Amino acid sequence: MGRTQLITETAPSPSPLTGRAVRSPHPLVTDCVSIDARDLHADHAFAPGTSNREWIVNWTAPLRPPHRVAYRGVWYGPVLQGLLVATLEPSEKGITRWGDATFIGATQTAPHLGGSRWWLICPRCSRRVRIIYSSWSTREWSCRECMGLTYRSRRFHRDRWYEGIWGLTERLERLKRDLWSRSWKRRLRARAALDPTGALGELLRFVQ
Repeated sequence: MGRTQLITETAPSPSPLTGRAVRSPHPLVTDCVSIDARDLHADHAFAPGTSNREWIVNWTAPLRPPHRVAYRGVWYGPVLQGLLVATLEPSEKGITRWGDATFIGATQTAPHLGGSRWWLICPRCSRRVRIIYSSWSTREWSCRECMGLTYRSRRFHRDRWYEGIWGLTERLERLKRDLWSRSWKRRLRARAALDPTGALGELLRFVQ
């Protein structure tokens, strides 16, 4: 009997944006269910000896019904060929069963600094991608380009004045944290950045 690992995912809440909105916007990636190859690698879904394991992901979002996705690896001997992904649907007897499964291929590459990096193969365009998406209402899986998805930040034109104020606020918050850091170099660097005379900056260069 295979083992089942339960994972709970929550759709990210949107961050505040400013600027002029774009007309006729594309659907957002945050409005879809997704499978990330990096998360699968962290959950050891690509590790040998996991052919009898099954992962179940519970997706929740405001004003949407829960979405349960199950997947398991498809192995040909010691080589992983891909994943079988399906939406879990309740049956008439109250037993949860697999819906129509979709095969998503998987491949890996060797980065320049060593190790391995896993990718998913889009079922529609066969491109190598890291994340595969599916809408809440359908059972089809494809990449961001095939589904015509976009990011929320692309729906707004850039407001450079707001970005400048936001960047300054972030820098002040970082300096505030560094002032109470355990590292004496961080504390000295933060005080040197806030010193109008520049004397602490000269001392910092002398210490380094």
